[in-house]
Amino acid sequence: MAKRFANAGRRAVEALIAETIASKAAFLIISGDVFDGDWKDVKTGLFFVRAISALHRAGIPVSW
Repeated sequence: MAKRFANAGRRAVEALIAETIASKAAFLIISGDVFDGDWKDVKTGLFFVRAISALHRAGIPVSW
């Protein structure tokens, strides 16, 4: 159960990216804290860059 909760944020981002691409959105604005807390390693940043890159490849601008 703890692992499911730990991965919930990433699953939410993945679902947001997938829906944004599927709906052919004109753009995506992300407000608030993009990264919450200190990083233990660079995996958080790499995950976010990969997610945003999918939108870039789909031609959907992102602002945060």
